[in-house]
Amino acid sequence: MARPLGIVRLALKLAAAEEPGTVRDLAERTQVGFAAAHCTVKNMARKGELVVVGLRDVPWRAAPVQVYGVGQQPREAVSKQAVSHLPAVELQQVLQRMWR
Repeated sequence: MARPLGIVRLALKLAAAEEPGTVRDLAERTQVGFAAAHCTVKNMARKGELVVVGLRDVPWRAAPVQVYGVGQQPREAVSKQAVSHLPAVELQQVLQRMWR
């Protein structure tokens, strides 16, 4: 049996499923450090979980950067229910209930 996905990998996959983006975009949306996101996205692309869906011109780089989207699985297969068991998600849900 395979090990469950790590929190960083799962967060990046959910962010890419919502909207494709550059590594920097995905890192900002998931609040993951850029170095961790860079290494994880590179590994996910090698495995086929994320694919390059295009290129984008950005002001911080002379060459266009790659835009990543979800690869093998359809977008519906990557759901937020898949992460409901993670402690960080449970904490976020509790905090949201408290602030209502």
